[in-house]
Amino acid sequence: MKDRIFLLLAGIAGAGIAWMFWHFLGEAGFNVLGGLSVIVLLLDNLQLRRHLRKLRQEREAE
Repeated sequence: MKDRIFLLLAGIAGAGIAWMFWHFLGEAGFNVLGGLSVIVLLLDNLQLRRHLRKLRQEREAE
């Protein structure tokens, strides 16, 4: 029963946050989401490059 209440509260909180995001940012929300997407993709790319560099070094050491 407790889990159901927490799940309902989390859903209400998420809906409230989503409403505030679009209410206060309006059309600029798309720019924010686009900018965040680009930043996340760049960070993921950097992480992948580091991982590939590490794998290449391990391969050359063999």
